[in-house]
Amino acid sequence: MATQNPLLEMPVMPDVELLDRGKEMGGFHTDVELAKAILTNKAAISNVRAGKKKLGLIPKLRCYDILLFIQATQVLQTIFHIEPHHQALPEHLQQPENQTSDPK
Repeated sequence: MATQNPLLEMPVMPDVELLDRGKEMGGFHTDVELAKAILTNKAAISNVRAGKKKLGLIPKLRCYDILLFIQATQVLQTIFHIEPHHQALPEHLQQPENQTSDPK
């Protein structure tokens, strides 16, 4: 009997729930931080939360990327008996730093 891969059991969830779970599991404190990480803006997230719009494809995929990264980390910690600790998100999922140009 084949064993199921727990990473493939990620349920499809409503957009608002996906935003909430991505925000919580990604360690983002505000919707602005989450918006930057999923390549959208605060207004788009507000519209999704208000039921006015649906979450776009790229932001939706990036939310699932956050959730799958956390889930994969937890699976590996279980397999290798590693004590859970704060695991930073991969660089491509982190909130971009405000880049300011340094005039010379």
